Amino acid sequence: MVFASLLLLMIVSYLLVPRLVQSLGAKAGSEALGRELSIGRVEFAPWRLGLSLQDVRVAGLPKQHDPLLTLDRLDVDLSLSSLWHLSPVVDALAIQKPVLRLTRTAEGHYDIDDLIAKFSAPVPAKAKSEPLAVALYNIQLQDGQILLDDQPLQRRHELSQLRLALPFVSTASADVKVWVQPVLAGVLNGVHFGSQGEALPFAAQPEAKLNFKLDELDLAPYLGYLPAALPLRLVKGKVQAELALQFQQPPKQKPQLTLSGQIKLADFALQKPDQTPWLAWNSLGLGLKQVQPLQQHIALAELNWQGLDLQLDRDAAGHIWLPSGTAPPAANASVSASAKPVPSKNAVAASPWQFSLDQFKLSDSKLSWRDAGVPGRVALNLTQLELSLGAIQWPLKSASPLAFSAQLQPEAGKAAAASQLKGEAQISPSELTAGLAWEQLPLQWFEPYWAAQTPLRFTAHASGRASIKLTQPLDENPLARLSLGLQDLQVSKLSATAQGAKSAEALFKLDALKLDKAELDLGGQAIKAGELSLSKPDLLLARAKGADWNFAALLPAAAPAGAAKKAPAPKAGRRPVLKLSAPEDEGEPKVPVAPRSKDWRLSLQSLKVDGGQLRLQDAAAPAGVASLKADQLRLRLDDVAWPGSKAGSAAQLNFRMGGVQAAQQEGRRAGRRGQTQIAAAAVPAGSFDWRGRIVLEPLSASGKLRAERLPLHLLAPYLDPALGFSLQRAELGLRGEFNGKQQGSDWLAGAKADVLLTDLRLQQTRLQDGQRVLGEELLNWQALNLDGVRFEMKPKQTPQLAIAELRLSDFFARLLIDEQGHFNLSSLGAEKEAKAAEAPVAAPPAAPAASVAVAAPAPLPLQISLEQTRISKGRVDFTDHFVRPNYSAQLSELEGSLGAVKSGQAGLAPLQLRGKVAGTGLLEIEGQLNPLGSPLQLDVRASATDIELAPLSPYAAKYAGYAIERGKLSTKVQYKIEPGGALQANNQVILNQLTFGEAVASPDATKLPVLLAVALMKDRNGVIDVDLPVSGSINDPQFSVGAVVWKLVLNLIGKALTSPFSLLSGGGGDDHSRIAFAPGSATPSSPQVLDKVAKALLDKPSLNLTIIGSADLEQERDAIQQAQLERAMLAQRRLELQRRQTASGDAQAAAADLSLSEADRARLLKSVYEATKLPNKPRNVLGFAKDLPASEMRSLLLVSFPIDEDRVRALALARGVAVRDALIAKGLPNSRIFLASPKLHHSEASGKGEGWTPTVELKLATD
Repeated sequence: MVFASLLLLMIVSYLLVPRLVQSLGAKAGSEALGRELSIGRVEFAPWRLGLSLQDVRVAGLPKQHDPLLTLDRLDVDLSLSSLWHLSPVVDALAIQKPVLRLTRTAEGHYDIDDLIAKFSAPVPAKAKSEPLAVALYNIQLQDGQILLDDQPLQRRHELSQLRLALPFVSTASADVKVWVQPVLAGVLNGVHFGSQGEALPFAAQPEAKLNFKLDELDLAPYLGYLPAALPLRLVKGKVQAELALQFQQPPKQKPQLTLSGQIKLADFALQKPDQTPWLAWNSLGLGLKQVQPLQQHIALAELNWQGLDLQLDRDAAGHIWLPSGTAPPAANASVSASAKPVPSKNAVAASPWQFSLDQFKLSDSKLSWRDAGVPGRVALNLTQLELSLGAIQWPLKSASPLAFSAQLQPEAGKAAAASQLKGEAQISPSELTAGLAWEQLPLQWFEPYWAAQTPLRFTAHASGRASIKLTQPLDENPLARLSLGLQDLQVSKLSATAQGAKSAEALFKLDALKLDKAELDLGGQAIKAGELSLSKPDLLLARAKGADWNFAALLPAAAPAGAAKKAPAPKAGRRPVLKLSAPEDEGEPKVPVAPRSKDWRLSLQSLKVDGGQLRLQDAAAPAGVASLKADQLRLRLDDVAWPGSKAGSAAQLNFRMGGVQAAQQEGRRAGRRGQTQIAAAAVPAGSFDWRGRIVLEPLSASGKLRAERLPLHLLAPYLDPALGFSLQRAELGLRGEFNGKQQGSDWLAGAKADVLLTDLRLQQTRLQDGQRVLGEELLNWQALNLDGVRFEMKPKQTPQLAIAELRLSDFFARLLIDEQGHFNLSSLGAEKEAKAAEAPVAAPPAAPAASVAVAAPAPLPLQISLEQTRISKGRVDFTDHFVRPNYSAQLSELEGSLGAVKSGQAGLAPLQLRGKVAGTGLLEIEGQLNPLGSPLQLDVRASATDIELAPLSPYAAKYAGYAIERGKLSTKVQYKIEPGGALQANNQVILNQLTFGEAVASPDATKLPVLLAVALMKDRNGVIDVDLPVSGSINDPQFSVGAVVWKLVLNLIGKALTSPFSLLSGGGGDDHSRIAFAPGSATPSSPQVLDKVAKALLDKPSLNLTIIGSADLEQERDAIQQAQLERAMLAQRRLELQRRQTASGDAQAAAADLSLSEADRARLLKSVYEATKLPNKPRNVLGFAKDLPASEMRSLLLVSFPIDEDRVRALALARGVAVRDALIAKGLPNSRIFLASPKLHHSEASGKGEGWTPTVELKLATD
């Protein structure tokens, strides 16, 4: 039954297999090739598993008549052992009369270009599986032929009578009888060639051997036949070989194929498809020791490569060109990255490849690197390349040494000395070590690589050694065991310049950088360095006018508004991938990265900086050009570590500071004509020294400071020009110690020091024709000592500043009023305030009208305590260019002290100040005050005596209209401010012998009677003593002491015009400028007033008196008539007395009292009536006057007296004369009294009759 089934199967297969192979095989082959495949006849012998194909044809191109390939016969004998080996085992493979026709259609192109492209196309990646084991035995090719039609050259090449016999080609062990003896022979273009083979078929281990020798075959004639689609183009080459191919078939084992011998490739050159050079060499000799591909074993004797020239190019996209027939396979998303090869059931377990090389030598070689993927393009050559590798095996079994040397230099055409490179390495299963040394390597050659990362351009030469150490190099996660080392690093002549900078001057220069050793432990995440030293570093900070700082390009650019959000960070474990060619896949990384386990640690044994220099050149400073230099800089830090240790690092820093005085440059640029300028020269350098410790975590610093003559004036250009002054010079000295420690976001700090600020010089500045120019010296001092300074700052507390003693000596201040009348101190900061006022400010909310409060002053940002203040050898100059001639005065020899004061406390400190005014006057100030207290409180008394007034003559001429010839001034003031702000002040001014000179025509002179006012206030000794009391509240924003005092002075002078006699009596008495008279009378009503006037005038000898009598015709008509009647009655009385004297001879009768009794008045009235001729006097019939009552007689007499202006004027004059005579009688010299023409008052004309009284007006005047 089994036999029948086998027989039936053989019959069926005998009949069906040929048909299936002929039809389906031809179809599948045509689809695979893209050409028509036909099989003339197929025979199958199932009893021996033999398959025979006859008349096999592969068609050529559509327009070609001849087929591409023809086979007369192809015989394949399968072995029954294939069934239990589960893999193909071929007993014999025979090919009869194969003919291959090729046509070269053009340079680098053939009629099989389509097949080359088809089979070169990338195929999708699939899950890897173990390769299928195949065994081929007794391979024979008989009477083969290759025909090449070279159409461009119109030549034909023919390889005929080709015979090839191989005993086996197998990747599986099979017990197959071998009868084929190895042969390779044929005829090339009529030239026979062949190889010698020998076989030992009857040995215990059957074997065969084929020897092949080729003597320097020049490939040049055959280069044109290489397909253009190849990734490399062979330009030239010579091949020389002497090989031995040995076939062995151990019993019951896999057949062995061994290749040995020598291969030499000489004068080779390979080009890229674009015909640019890629690889060339002079000689490549390879010794094949034992190459057994079927056993995956390669043993090479020696590889000697000479004259290698490799050109590596990286394009603008960052891809390095490498020859590749196919692109890198794309990752299949459906296949897991961790998918493992899936072994097939019929696969033979794969053993690892074994490789060994006795020696590798590379000599006299060159590697060229051209990189267009970075800005500026890199072109470097590695020349005189020598590399030797000792015996190496894979898998690794023992240590393999490597040595390397070369010279690195730019591409040809750039004159530059080459840098010497040397290296060595050794690898073993337990350790990989490598080292590289370089000498005088110019860093600028690699500038394009960091150009995108930093805007700096570097020039420098580096020398040093680097090392790598990796334990267990073949184990997983090698980075955890990798350490990098750096030894004897030296960078010399380093220069860094900002890219695109207008100035070619280097931003940073360094004479030498040295690092003796450094180690990077990637596994332990630690960097450990030895001693780092910087020699003569030079840092330049520069800024042109209207430009940015030279280091601005180094700062990160601010993100523009609306910029796209930052791309999300890559997932943990992602790593950048180096692109060598256009990748098809950028999926998950193939090498996993160990997650971060801890923070990095850094340690530095010491940092030394010697001979450093820091230069600042700022042409955009607000007040001119700032130029300073800190040189001879030395810095030392020991035992630096991060994270920092509690002990910290010992630190030392010292330098000198100097430069060119920028403020003087400003004055010269301003073009001041005729002004003395100090010549611009190097400013004497100050020194700074600090020695202490620094702790990095938490950040803290402490140590001792010492600074001497630090030139602070070099920073003067950074003062706001709107302040109105320029710092010409100032030097700072300091000796002390400090400590500071960061506590969260706050600081805990303290310091103790003695501070000295010397040689301070401030100079006024002002705008002139739009340019700021230097003016007069404003303030200077020789020394300001702050002894025992203590500073403390604690978190959430107000900083404390305590000063044991402040001493100011040899100081000078200038107070100046310029030609426009501007006070120099008032102009300080005025421009800044004006600009602030011009700036738009939002209107504050309206405050209730009922309550207007003055804001309390803002508290000081720190608490200040000053135990003692002393000043000595002070001087203050005052100059006024507003008046003509100019005025100047001086306070000199100022000495004083102030007791202890403290901000925030109300206690008062004793104050004393003494000095001289204008060289002769004495100044004394004493009292109590606290300038730091809040609210302000003081009680100060001041006096200045014997100040000469003659120098003040310009002011008198300008404002009073008179020059001062002589005089002295003494003042006494007392000011007291209560804690509530109440001010009580008394100002006493004493002028002694003030004498005015000639009048001066001044448009600014007052119209008030200055001379008169002065004369009125002078006593008989020529002294003016005036008290000006002031009171108010300093909290009142409208209150000003100066304004109040000035107003009092003007009122005092104004009294000379409005109430001179009140001023005459001291300013507080009655006004005696008018002497009253009874109507019609010439006798003063109040003689005692004349006593006061006479007494006051006797005390003012410089005053003259003018007397002006007055009368009114209408107002005094009746009174004048009454007075005239009274005088007539008195005249009658005198006549009576004269008659009585004549009759009795009694002289006393005439001198009797003229007082009249009523009887006398009646008698005398009648006598006057009778004696007076009246036209309308009543008479009797006899014509005699009637006796009339007294009243009627009075009426008739009054009407009879004529009253006119002359009569009234005489009355006014009589009144003046009466006053004059009375004053003369009281001792006032007649020479000082002047009688003026009388004045008549007209009541009807003026309408001011009511309320008018008869007076004599007194007017005062000076000599």
